[in-house]
Amino acid sequence: MGIRHDLHPQVLPNGKYRLMSSIFAMSKEEKEVFCMVLKDASNIPRCVSLKDQRLYSLKSHDYHILMQDILLVTLRCCMSKKVTSYIIELSNIMKVICGKVLNVEEFEKVQDRATLTLCNLEKIFPPFFFTIMVHLQIHFPREAILGGPVFYRGMYPIETC
Repeated sequence: MGIRHDLHPQVLPNGKYRLMSSIFAMSKEEKEVFCMVLKDASNIPRCVSLKDQRLYSLKSHDYHILMQDILLVTLRCCMSKKVTSYIIELSNIMKVICGKVLNVEEFEKVQDRATLTLCNLEKIFPPFFFTIMVHLQIHFPREAILGGPVFYRGMYPIETC
């Protein structure tokens, strides 16, 4: 098809093939740096495992804070600028949607920004990344316009019980 030449398998001198890593994939060293920064720069160090290089036992509030604030700092140290810029844009959209102040004109612009950001992410990430939850980003601004600020409808008090 002639697309994504940077991801095509390369033939090695011994006749074997080497698959190229994607632009969004992190090496082991990058994962270590990511986890170390996340463990040092956040209030969720109990959820970060440096040994496994994974996040464990996060509540939905932890994911919201991670997506809106912490991820912006931690990704800058270990991912390409192209991928980071789109993820930062998605995080900024989530900040506006989850904010305490509701501005209808701004939310209509945010809905367009969300659509464009997801289109840009589709150029980078594979199709299986785009589940219904990712698609819902497009509908969240409209839902906030109709239902009011998100923090009135959040489930955080229920989860903390």
